[in-house]
Amino acid sequence: MFALISSGGVMGVGGTVSAVPPGLLHQDASNETIHLDVTKAQLEAAKFNSDNWNESCDTNSVAAIYARFGQNHFFSQLLIVRIRI
Repeated sequence: MFALISSGGVMGVGGTVSAVPPGLLHQDASNETIHLDVTKAQLEAAKFNSDNWNESCDTNSVAAIYARFGQNHFFSQLLIVRIRI
């Protein structure tokens, strides 16, 4: 699971789509906004290949998205639990 963020462009045209772990998104209820805690360089480096969804959504690609931002992906934690059982 990851969030797709569109940036740049005008009215959805000419922008780039980046994939980020959802844990980087934070809601500000008082201002009714959602903040993304990454730098511009990190967002640009996280470009998502929307031309090939199967490749972009496989386990290794999703793990790479999380690793790029220094986070553990959700299924790595599930595997750790299974190993301990």
